Amino acid sequence: MTSVLSHLQPLNGSRLLLIFLLSQLFLSCTAKKAINENKDLQTVETAVDTVSWITDDYGAGPIKSDEVDYEITEQKEVVTIEDDGKIPDSEKYASYKVSMIFPFYSNQLQSGRHSSKDKSLRAINLYGGMKMATDALQSQNIYMNVDVFDSNGNPQELKALMNSSSFSNADLIFGPFKRENIEFAADFSKRSKTPIISPMNPSTSVAKENPFYIQVKPGLETHCSAITKHILDNFNPEDVILVSRNKSAEKARFEFFNAAKRSITKGLSGDNFREYVVSDYSNNFNNMDFFQFFPKVTEEMEELPEKITKVFVIPSWSSEAFIANSLRLIRLAKQHHDVYVYGMPQWRNYEKVDFEYYEALNLFISSDGFVDPTKMAIKDFKRNYFNKYGDLPTDDAYFGFDLMQYFATMLNKHGSQFQTKIDVEPYSGLHTSFDFQAVMKPGNIESETIEYYENKHVDILKFENFYFQSAKF
Repeated sequence: MTSVLSHLQPLNGSRLLLIFLLSQLFLSCTAKKAINENKDLQTVETAVDTVSWITDDYGAGPIKSDEVDYEITEQKEVVTIEDDGKIPDSEKYASYKVSMIFPFYSNQLQSGRHSSKDKSLRAINLYGGMKMATDALQSQNIYMNVDVFDSNGNPQELKALMNSSSFSNADLIFGPFKRENIEFAADFSKRSKTPIISPMNPSTSVAKENPFYIQVKPGLETHCSAITKHILDNFNPEDVILVSRNKSAEKARFEFFNAAKRSITKGLSGDNFREYVVSDYSNNFNNMDFFQFFPKVTEEMEELPEKITKVFVIPSWSSEAFIANSLRLIRLAKQHHDVYVYGMPQWRNYEKVDFEYYEALNLFISSDGFVDPTKMAIKDFKRNYFNKYGDLPTDDAYFGFDLMQYFATMLNKHGSQFQTKIDVEPYSGLHTSFDFQAVMKPGNIESETIEYYENKHVDILKFENFYFQSAKF
């Protein structure tokens, strides 16, 4: 096997973390311990995909419970189970085998391809946080035998890995990232009856009738529902306007907000939210008319019209120019009136939008996680992470810690089919909170057919004092 250390020099800023993590992958190929010697965490290399929150179309302590423990056996037997659609009884073992299959792109790094740097760092930081959690869990006498694989983002490599003997006895699988890889992995988990954690991709159409598939990132509809709840908790429905370009994918999102409104108000709130569809994109969107939503001001007026409040919801993200010009024109039209704007998670990473618009328009966005730098637990993690890796943690590192902390604890507490208890075990972590719910097959509620489990927790952030922070009203 070629050393994984020789290609790390170009990755400035995270070189120590890369050396530490990838050298562990290399060393584990030659020094893997027996599964029942669970005092040391183990890694095995075989071979991260990248993600964003989708296409245009779409350190808390251990969890406590008074549940009676399952009987503990020494080691899991290797068995082949027929795919009969049933969930086996949950069993507890002296040790659990956890397999991670992330896109580290080590083959491209070794070949000197610079394009793989950013792609691999996302997975490496995620794993760095997960490794921090596995170390911390040992103090709670929770031990996991961890095998780490590199998919290189390649569907064929992933299939070969998952069909190998290395995956035959896994109790829990983390990954992969890319949709095409997740689809195969989800099918594998269903056939093998092994819980699988989809850590990055929020697509809600991957798993079908698969009670072993756990989606950590909330889907778009869940984000829209969380935004709607926050709006209805703080504003009158008649003050709300949904805004989009005249594109079918964007207009279709309006129904997510209207459906959430009907659900929250039990259908008592009347009509749908008002809508404004922008059909003319000429002249850099300057033909958009937001003045229509405010009282007209003329020179003949002796005093300004009474102050009103308007709430604009813009469920769009693919055109930064559209967002920037919408905010500019809303600010121009609002004059002395109160305005609040709700946007999407991707707005947090925009580079062309003037953040003064965010501040002036009281911007809120939804988010699947939030790190509060004022919390002592965050400060402690940042210090420990830097001491271990020589680099500051990214959001993915905090997220990775929460992933392993929660799911290893659930596995240790509830056994091999822990997901059957996941909807009654919420969690609030360093970066991510978990509120998993079973997504039922449409039209078959009475049959209780589970499609998959989805994390329904969404944070609402407000841009205030020129940075995003947890929204407080």
